[in-house]
Amino acid sequence: MSGSVARDRRGDRTLSPELCDLHVFLDLIPDALVAIDGRRERLISCNDRFLALTGSDPQEVLSREKFADWFHPEDRHRFHALGSVGRPGEESALLRLMTVRGPIDTVVHGGYCVSEEGEERWCYRISQLDPEAEGGVRRRFDEQKRRASEAVRTSLQIFHLTEKIRAAPRLSARLLGARDELELLERAGRFLLSEGLDYRDVCIHLREDGIFRKAWCSCQEECNCPQEMTGPDVERCDTTDGQRRVLRLQGGSGCTGLLQLSLDPAEQRLLAQTPLFRDWHDEVLGTIAEVIALFHENFQLYRKLEEQALLDPLTLVNNRHFLVTQLENEVKTSRRNGSSLSLIFIDMDGFKEINDTHGHLVGDRLLKEVSEILVENFRETDHVCRYGGDEFIVLLPATDLEGASQKGSFLLESLRKKRFCLEEVKGGVAVSMSVGVTTLREESDSATLINEADEALYRAKRAGRNRLVVVGEK
Repeated sequence: MSGSVARDRRGDRTLSPELCDLHVFLDLIPDALVAIDGRRERLISCNDRFLALTGSDPQEVLSREKFADWFHPEDRHRFHALGSVGRPGEESALLRLMTVRGPIDTVVHGGYCVSEEGEERWCYRISQLDPEAEGGVRRRFDEQKRRASEAVRTSLQIFHLTEKIRAAPRLSARLLGARDELELLERAGRFLLSEGLDYRDVCIHLREDGIFRKAWCSCQEECNCPQEMTGPDVERCDTTDGQRRVLRLQGGSGCTGLLQLSLDPAEQRLLAQTPLFRDWHDEVLGTIAEVIALFHENFQLYRKLEEQALLDPLTLVNNRHFLVTQLENEVKTSRRNGSSLSLIFIDMDGFKEINDTHGHLVGDRLLKEVSEILVENFRETDHVCRYGGDEFIVLLPATDLEGASQKGSFLLESLRKKRFCLEEVKGGVAVSMSVGVTTLREESDSATLINEADEALYRAKRAGRNRLVVVGEK
């Protein structure tokens, strides 16, 4: 066994006679054959054919720290992928072997892991590519690489799609903490843009009075989405327009909005090539749209319930509960900003007699009309509230006592000239009011404001009704 090369178990570069059996086995193979240690790093032994193929001497062969260094750097990862434990490797790879004459094309047949006295050995057979068969071999290996590439790409598609499937429950958790409708839409949009989903150009339109209006968009100034869309525009929207997707936010009460987004171009190409994955992906997008629609519809229902809880059901002006909360807020704002805050307390004169004479239906209709007059005579920033029965309170932010007194006097004068035409009452009904006016002072609070205005109101009643009394004036 003079031609074979081996390394003894202590790592010395010698032709160890103890490895004679392994040397004989190596030299019986016509192709180049090598034995590598258990970690597949260092060469243990090789035959004469390997020395001839590389053009190296035994000492040079054994001097290499890692056997993979014999192959071209671009091919080393494929060398490590060859072979399996416990059975002969059936796979092979076309690798460039680095020789003294330069790189040559070789076919390396997959390693076979054997054990000698508990120590693993990996054996590889290396044959130089026959020039006559080179074309066929290369085509075979190119086909193998193509299939491997497709397998990797398919695996990545499945992984990416799986991540998107897992995203739907996470979206619900993300939306739960939203405090209002705008924050809900922003959280949904940011989630769709986040890593793992990687959608682009997310835009959400909400339906209001039959028109879809843009409510949130990630594109900002560069957005090409229309500000408004009507029913026909929505019907013409293609839900699979190339990279663009348009999904309806379908709730229990119908379509409440539209979700528009773009796909990554590479992902779009992959989905176009795989109809099954495309169907799965569309189902994921549909689920995400359903989650957003459900949360949005819940917000709308909550807003309606909140409005109903703060509105008087008969007159549709703010109710007493709203007054208590809003008055506290306005007092705090006034203290913080150093601004004025005034309050007008109104009571309809003789309303009980109208109810007793003409019935409660007439009284209810009269309350509605008076409420409309109050709303018309005050600013949008003022708060008209029904305090109870035929009593109303108006909060006037940023208004001093003089301004509130002028507002009250103008209201009284308007009602003196007004006759309410009611079908049930021939000739209509004339109504007057008694009014008390006060303003926030340094020592007063919300309760003080109401009590002072109420006292001024009853002073007006005792003085003959149909008049205004200002707190602090004789």
